[in-house]
Amino acid sequence: MPHILVIGAGVIGLQTANDLLDAGYKVTILAKHWPGDESIEYASPWAGAIWRPQGSASETEVCDWQMQSYKYWTEIIEKRPGEAEEMGIQLLPLTLLTYVSLPSPPPL
Repeated sequence: MPHILVIGAGVIGLQTANDLLDAGYKVTILAKHWPGDESIEYASPWAGAIWRPQGSASETEVCDWQMQSYKYWTEIIEKRPGEAEEMGIQLLPLTLLTYVSLPSPPPL
């Protein structure tokens, strides 16, 4: 198996590393800040992870990625509720403010 470098030890970096380890990869995490650190530069202790890709991806691609993420996190919450609670994984409402209109998401 390849050796994979994960950059960042926030919510997303740690979960990515965990999933790669579960899949059998060797993983190294490179991070300036770690869980337990209190720094304004380390967002995870202060804010949850919001997975919404930015950049030039089409809205169709973005919507597809978001639905995959939603299903992934919901599955963890449903199949491993104790672990999810211990890790602080929960679904919360989000209000997204933008300067442009966004298409409505497909039904869940």
